[in-house]
Amino acid sequence: MSNSSEKHTSVTVLWSALKWLIMLASYGYLTYVLLTFEKYDEFFFSIKQASFLQLSWLLVVLALLPLNLFFESAKWKLIVSKTEIINLKIAFKAVLAGFSSGFFTPNRTGEFLGRIIFLQKTNRKAGVVYSVINSLTQNLILVLCGLPAAVIYFIIVNKDISPGMEMYFYAIAAILIALLFFYFALPALAKTKLWKRYLSFSSDITQYSRNDLAQILSFSLARYAIFSFQLYAMLQFFGVGIEVWQALLVIPANYLFVTFTPSLAFSEAAIRSSYAVFFISAVSTQTAGIAFAGISIWLINFGIPMLAGAIMLVNKKD
Repeated sequence: MSNSSEKHTSVTVLWSALKWLIMLASYGYLTYVLLTFEKYDEFFFSIKQASFLQLSWLLVVLALLPLNLFFESAKWKLIVSKTEIINLKIAFKAVLAGFSSGFFTPNRTGEFLGRIIFLQKTNRKAGVVYSVINSLTQNLILVLCGLPAAVIYFIIVNKDISPGMEMYFYAIAAILIALLFFYFALPALAKTKLWKRYLSFSSDITQYSRNDLAQILSFSLARYAIFSFQLYAMLQFFGVGIEVWQALLVIPANYLFVTFTPSLAFSEAAIRSSYAVFFISAVSTQTAGIAFAGISIWLINFGIPMLAGAIMLVNKKD
């Protein structure tokens, strides 16, 4: 009994230290981003010159953040529902915690750590699989919307698609088809001997209906529509005038390339800002405003939830 007690104590101490490390790193990184930003004069000048209409666009961006997180929370609640029933409040805390735990890992793959601790201990292994499903559905929507937009974008801008870019699109299309097949086959796959042998802890996936899978995708689509419109609104705030039809091409193309570019959270703000400039500058010459919009949308949609999630992690007792 004493060995078991000592082991439990050691795990508790390590987990407590990890939670504090995540919180300090999250706050430290955001401080680093803010301190190393080199264009504060231009940034604040843009804000001072903003009209009431432009300021209204900023309010729209901020107002949509809770809705963005709501759809992600509702999706997580539905995904885990076959194994554990959680309320929307717990799902919301789990989503916020995931923003912080994903901070250390490439393309936020570590989000599962923050999410699964809000499940019962016996369900946390299954929670890892559910986190993969969660990421899969969002990536499916990003490709479904982004791939056609990117192809049209490159045809319009370059009048043709280079062989290298053509192969990239073929690869993404092949990945999309494979992931769609895999996603809708999940209930059947969970019944196979291989799944039962290695992933038996997540066998509740067999209970997903086609309606469940479609609804999960619909939550991802709703969230995609929200953060895409947020970027459009932020561009309007910084005076980057682009037509709606142009936005429908450059914003999905931008998010497609951001998603499939390997990155750490340390470089994510710069990568998102760079891609925004690359794609949107094809339809607007206001590169400074585009760059400001890219980094601002990152600060709002990732920075704020990351800081809030760090607090959720530290306050979680087990």
